[in-house]
Amino acid sequence: MKICPKCKGNVADGLNVCTHCGAVITPQAAKPKKKDSTEVKRDNQAIAITSVIITLVGIFIMFEVSALVGMIIYLIAFALSFNELRKDPEFRPETIVPFAKKCLSKENFKGMGLMFLVVAILPLMAVIGSYRWIVTDTYREVESMYNDYY
Repeated sequence: MKICPKCKGNVADGLNVCTHCGAVITPQAAKPKKKDSTEVKRDNQAIAITSVIITLVGIFIMFEVSALVGMIIYLIAFALSFNELRKDPEFRPETIVPFAKKCLSKENFKGMGLMFLVVAILPLMAVIGSYRWIVTDTYREVESMYNDYY
């Protein structure tokens, strides 16, 4: 979407004339619409809630169905959250502690904080998922084969 420089109305990308006021829009005059901070916060909250739901589904599947499938589902949530957190200019390895404090602060927790937690539990999920995949799922398979044989 572009913004008309004359009336500030939204203009579709393929159009060179404003549909609201009729002004001719030159490529230099057209500016993409920037999201304000409330829109960004709302988008972050939607992505965070989606990531948490995907994580919980992955954990449920990891414990009830298959550890490998649950881990793959969790990794989708991890990638979604990590990709959003990377967009923040303060997200750098050398400043991870201040960034974590910022994410987990009261005003950012519903958005960036939840995404940060989804990313932060990766080591725990890797250990639990690997254990369940190697030990528990293998035990289920052996028990199933044993029951089929006898």
